[in-house]
Amino acid sequence: MYLFTPDRTNPSRSTCDGECTATWPPLLATGEVNTAGVDPALVGEVERADGTRQVTVGGWPVHTFTGDTSPGQTTGHGARGVWFVIEPAGCKSTAPTTEAPDGSTGY
Repeated sequence: MYLFTPDRTNPSRSTCDGECTATWPPLLATGEVNTAGVDPALVGEVERADGTRQVTVGGWPVHTFTGDTSPGQTTGHGARGVWFVIEPAGCKSTAPTTEAPDGSTGY
């Protein structure tokens, strides 16, 4: 799961729309959210421009990455200097950045 630094946390606002979502789909709140490993008090939702609801952690809208092909992969971390793994505390991971297996760095 990732955060996008152009998004906003207070109030929460997702700015990845259109073509961006083809590579970085939003984690949509379509039912009960599994908060295993995350303080449930940090988990929320934000309404997207298209009316869907996106999961937030620490106010950050949460995204997935189509370049991750198996659970636990974080190949999008550091992409374009704006996509980062989101920590359970709702902050940007400080782990070293990587490139996707195909050498791309995002959308």
